[in-house]
Amino acid sequence: MALEGNLAERGLAELMQQLATGHRTGLLELSGMGTPDLQVSFLSGRAVRLEYASRPADVLGQRLVAAGALEPRQLRAALKVQRSSPQTPLGEVLITQGSIERETRDIFLRLQVRERLGGLFEQSAGRFKFNPKPPNFTKPAINPIPAELILSEGIRRADEWPLIRTRVASNNAVFRVVQRPEAPEDDEATALARALDEAFTEAVDEEGGVGPDGKRQLSRAERKVLELVDGKRTVAEVARLGWMGTFDACKAIYNLNQSGHLELAK
Repeated sequence: MALEGNLAERGLAELMQQLATGHRTGLLELSGMGTPDLQVSFLSGRAVRLEYASRPADVLGQRLVAAGALEPRQLRAALKVQRSSPQTPLGEVLITQGSIERETRDIFLRLQVRERLGGLFEQSAGRFKFNPKPPNFTKPAINPIPAELILSEGIRRADEWPLIRTRVASNNAVFRVVQRPEAPEDDEATALARALDEAFTEAVDEEGGVGPDGKRQLSRAERKVLELVDGKRTVAEVARLGWMGTFDACKAIYNLNQSGHLELAK
């Protein structure tokens, strides 16, 4: 039995909760939100594919080029190949051509899904329809994302955006570095532990930990932002070059501004 209705009457949070607790498999269609309509495939309560109803086929390619992970000429060559084989995803063409690694493709696809679905929680208009039938995919297009994670991240974004925007008012804002953190002098064991931690951590973590001195340590996102902020790049450019979503970049910049590491340049 299909689930359908108006998001103004039944919020996306309630819908995601139902998909998660019921371990539902099917196709979720979202429309009328003032943005391109979406189709999200779920397998046992996990999002495994996202497709736009009307969006250029090279969204992934544009993101990769903007992030400096792909040359424009490589994208043009891949799009030429894809036109003769439209059923082959652009990411697969780029991997086959040796333009990007599979891991890079997966990072950007997952980022695209997180950004798009997380942003939906800030909207109340639109309609949804969930058809509980096996969606048309032979294998997941992304690493499965549990509906519970989509739900928690969406709620967190909706709660935190107003505060973040008090310091990072626009994605076109430019910040400069005021103070850089002191580099800790790690012994060999600590350096190895740090390297292992880096290897097994997501591209963007949520919060920094607490160091031996009791002070808050910077998160990976915050360290990456400090590397990229130069007093000229906009917030949007820092996000793209840092391979992170707009929310993650803005939150990192907010925290660094609060801690005195960054200040608004213009």
